[in-house]
Amino acid sequence: MSARVVSSGGGEKGRQAVRRRGTKHRRIRTLIVDDSPFVVQRLETFFKEQNGFEVVGVASNGVEAVERVGRLKPDLIVMDIQMPEMDGLEATRRIKAGKDAPVVIMLTLEGSASARAEAKEAGADDFVAKAPKVYSALRAAIQRAFPRMKLSYENLS
Repeated sequence: MSARVVSSGGGEKGRQAVRRRGTKHRRIRTLIVDDSPFVVQRLETFFKEQNGFEVVGVASNGVEAVERVGRLKPDLIVMDIQMPEMDGLEATRRIKAGKDAPVVIMLTLEGSASARAEAKEAGADDFVAKAPKVYSALRAAIQRAFPRMKLSYENLS
């Protein structure tokens, strides 16, 4: 089943990126950026369980993320803040400075107000703490960015 995407809540750049990259009936191209193989695996499983999403790639640091955005043209990036080589904040700044920037949801262990402020300042569209209810919070953030998506609420909670 394909997703019907007409807008995203991730700001005007995010809405423009989704509108320009194909028809209204297509899957949300997703890039996962995290240096933990366990987290990447869990996020891949999460997105496989959701209708309308396609994981087009993974990256383990910000350098790889910036490179892959240009090549893979994702609509959505789920990005860790703390990573080697280049952190998620700097990678987000660079990605958001580009044309047709995707929606970026920051994912981090630290859910403090200062971490949220840093993510917002870097250009992130939303922020999710890696807490006990991370998948519920991630679903909510995705729903804000892509309000017409129907997300599964089964399994990973």
